[in-house]
This record gives sequence, C-alpha cells and structure tokens, in this order.
Amino acid sequence: MEWLDSSGTFLPADGPPEKYRDSEGRYALRRHVTVNKTDTNRFTCRVHQTEINHLKETEIHVPDEVFPKSQVGLIVGLLIAAAVVVLAASVGVYMWRKHIEEKKRRELLEEQVKDFKLKRDVKRDAKFVKRNIDHLIQRVTMVIPIAFYLIRSERYSKIHAARTRQDQMELLYEALDFGGVKMKSDFYRILLDLEPDLVNDPGAIFVDVHKDQLIQRVTKVKPILHELFYEELFCNTRINQMTSQEQMRQLYQDLEVAEDSRSVKLDFYRILLDLESNLVRDLDKLKIETEVRRQSGELCVKVCNNDDVG
Repeated sequence: MEWLDSSGTFLPADGPPEKYRDSEGRYALRRHVTVNKTDTNRFTCRVHQTEINHLKETEIHVPDEVFPKSQVGLIVGLLIAAAVVVLAASVGVYMWRKHIEEKKRRELLEEQVKDFKLKRDVKRDAKFVKRNIDHLIQRVTMVIPIAFYLIRSERYSKIHAARTRQDQMELLYEALDFGGVKMKSDFYRILLDLEPDLVNDPGAIFVDVHKDQLIQRVTKVKPILHELFYEELFCNTRINQMTSQEQMRQLYQDLEVAEDSRSVKLDFYRILLDLESNLVRDLDKLKIETEVRRQSGELCVKVCNNDDVG
C-alpha cells in the first residue's frame, strides 16, 4: 500500500500497515499517512498485490476545512503587535525624556531670566540712589535705623556720632559708595519700606515735569510698555500700530489711571534710568540750567531794585 500526492510523489507512512483477516481468509489493510495542504488537496492511495501483479488505486480529495488553519498569520500579527508595542514604548520613553529635558531647560531659562531681572533691578536701584543724592540727603529722616541695618563697622559709629542729619546722610553715602551697587540697592529697598514718599516723589515729579520732552524723545517705547504693563498693552494690536509719540501719549494716560499712579511712575522713571540714561541726563542738565537762569533772573531783579532805591 502506497500514498502519493497530486504530483505523484510518494508520501512516507506513519508506521507499518495494520492487517485484518476474516474467517474466510480475506484480509484488509490500513495504513496511516500525514499529508499537508496542497493546491488541489488530491491524494492517491495505491494497492499493489505483487503475487498476481494486481494494481488498484483510488483518488481522495481532502476538503480545506480538514486542514488546520495556518499559524503564519497569527504569528505575523503577534510580531507586528509586539513591534508596535516596542515602538510605542520607545516613543513614550523618548517623549518623556524630551518633556523632562524641556522642563529642565524651561526652569533653567526662567532662573536665568529671574537672575537677569534681579541684577537689572539692583542696577536701577543703585542708579536711582546715585542720581537723587541731593534730594535724599536733604529729606531722609530715619538715617540711624537705615545705617544700623546696612553698616556693621566703625563707619556706623561715625554716622551715629555726626551732629546733624545731613552730616549723617553724607557719611552714609560715603559708606554706600564703598559698599557698591548691592548696598545702594539695599538702601533703596529700605527707603521703599520706611520712607516710600522720598522714593516715589522724585521719580513721579521727573515723569510729570518732563512729560512733553519724554513724549517727543523716548525711543524705546515698546520695551518700556512691556515692562510696565506686560502683555496687556504690549500685545495690543492697536498699540503696535501707533507711532512712538502716540504710544507715549497712551502710556501717560495709563500712568494716570493706574491703581498706584506714583509707584508706576517711579517704575517708569527707573526704566528710563536704565534704557534711556542719556535722555534722563540731558533733561536733568536742562532742569539745572533752567534753574540757574531763573535764580540769575531773580538775583538781577533784586540788584536792579536795590539800585533803583539807591
């Protein structure tokens, strides 16, 4: 007994044939063979009795349903799913790392911006203290508490021993020069706490007195708007379409209606000291020259009057 596939190839049997005989001497054979799915699924069973040279065969068709379904698709699907999972995990890890790096970068940038603003404000405070030396020497009253907080050396003893308040302030300014920018900034901050009017007044007065000149001559308007009113005005489309002078007029309107107008004007003045220091210096010089001419005119009037009397 032999099994053949559709192309005539002999198929190996699964073990020896099984023989069965009946009482009359006839017998039957059974043989097992394992076949794989082919294009036609047609197989031939051939029986050859060599003693009488008798050959008989029959063709058997095995339906597709009999064969087990191929696992190739399932395996491929599992491999694709595994690849997708690995890819998704890789992308997730990459995005997580990128998020962490971006967070660190943003924190570092915020820290740098914060440090930059702090250093900038310290410089502005020092400029204010230096520029308004005469005003502060004349008007600061709480000299000893301020000096006690700022100075811990024999300089404090000299200040404390000075006879008048102005002498104390002059000695304090000498100590401030010795202490540098940081000590001037600390002095400014203490004044804001103890004698805020002395800090607000000169800045607000400067901004009010020189309104017309500042409207005409300030060039760095957008940076000033950005620092004073942040995105509220800086991103306003109408503001961005204005000329510098129109923006400055709008700025003055907002200064007047601000909740704490004097404080905002002081901030404006301090920004000017930083961004447009030459303009502030020119206006101060112009003020001094005007004051000198005014005093000269008053002196001339007094002298002339005295001459008339004589």
